[in-house]
Amino acid sequence: MLGILAVAAAVDIAAGSHSQAIFIGMLVCAALLGNFVVLPIGGADMPVVISMLNAFTGLSAAATGVALNNPALIVAGMIVGASGSILTNLMATAMNRSIPAIIAGGFGGGGSAPVGAALAARIARCARRAPATWRSSSPTRVRS
Repeated sequence: MLGILAVAAAVDIAAGSHSQAIFIGMLVCAALLGNFVVLPIGGADMPVVISMLNAFTGLSAAATGVALNNPALIVAGMIVGASGSILTNLMATAMNRSIPAIIAGGFGGGGSAPVGAALAARIARCARRAPATWRSSSPTRVRS
C-alpha cells in the first residue's frame, strides 16, 4: 500500500504537479516502506543488507550521472554499485544463504526451528567425522 502511494505521488510529480504536500507525502511513504522492509532482518544478516543498500546507493548515483550527463558520476556510481554487489554476493555465499532468503528471512516469523534442526544435524555429522582422539570423553592431561 505504501509502495503504491509512493509510486502514485512520484508519477503525479513527474506529470508536472508542483505540490509540496505530494512531494513530502512521497518521501514519508518511501521512508516508511524502507523501514518496514529492513526492520524484520536479523542481526547476523544485517551486514549483507548494509552492503546491498550501499550497492543500491552506487547504482542510484550512476543513474543520477546518466540524468545529468556527467561521466564522472556514472563511472564512480558504477564502481561503487559493482563493488557493493560483489561484496553482497560474497557475503551471502560465505553464509551459505541466498540474497532473497536473507532479505525475506524476517517475514512470516517462526523460521528459527528448521534452522536449529539443520544446525544440530550438521554438528552431529561433523562429530561423526572427527577422529577418535578428538572424541575422547576424558580431557588430555599434561604431565609435568
